[in-house]
Amino acid sequence: MKYIFLLFCVVLCSCAKGPYAVKYTATGNSGTLYVSYIDENGNTQNYTGTSPWSYSMSVKSGASLQVSAHCDVSGTSEVHVFINNVDKVSDTETGVNATASTKAQ
Repeated sequence: MKYIFLLFCVVLCSCAKGPYAVKYTATGNSGTLYVSYIDENGNTQNYTGTSPWSYSMSVKSGASLQVSAHCDVSGTSEVHVFINNVDKVSDTETGVNATASTKAQ
């Protein structure tokens, strides 16, 4: 019985969640692309430049994930959050200063 309990504890502990492979992507079809995102340390970062943009990182279970993007000219902006190569959440917005934004955890 002691060995069954020990085996159960080993299996339970080895099933800890994470780390997870996360990839943010953002695109915009006009002008300069402005992206704001939360990095693997929980800090907000910014990118200004050309489209498309992506950022990959590894995070533990429960990490806050967020990415938003907009262009400086009227058009369409799109963002995605991939977790372990699966597109978990996305948003697409169109218009003047339309900001696509999404969160995951």
